[in-house]
Amino acid sequence: DEISSRDATFQLPRDVILDLKENREFIRDLRRGVYLMVSSWGWDIEHGRCFENLDDKQKWSYWPVRLYKAGKCMWLFEQMDYYQSLKKLAYYIKRKEKLDFFSHTKKAKADVIELWSEMERK
Repeated sequence: DEISSRDATFQLPRDVILDLKENREFIRDLRRGVYLMVSSWGWDIEHGRCFENLDDKQKWSYWPVRLYKAGKCMWLFEQMDYYQSLKKLAYYIKRKEKLDFFSHTKKAKADVIELWSEMERK
């Protein structure tokens, strides 16, 4: 339902999303990918907080669009535990800096948390 810099090339039709929701391997791998991404940022997605002992390279990499897309995927695929943890991460980051990116759908800057709020209201 959103376009990217590649227009609609990577959009999934609703029926494909419905099929993938039932695919345990897909859901496992999707969650694993999000887990690895946010772990690289120092976020313990399972517990909704920063890891206690971080490596020097485990830090936020200033990719709000990646955070937004991960949250949207967790929402679309009904992985609410991960979605709620990503929201905690977003609020944690936003206390320190802006959390916006250029949205090709809106053709303007968009805030991650505001976009998620709009998504939740639909």
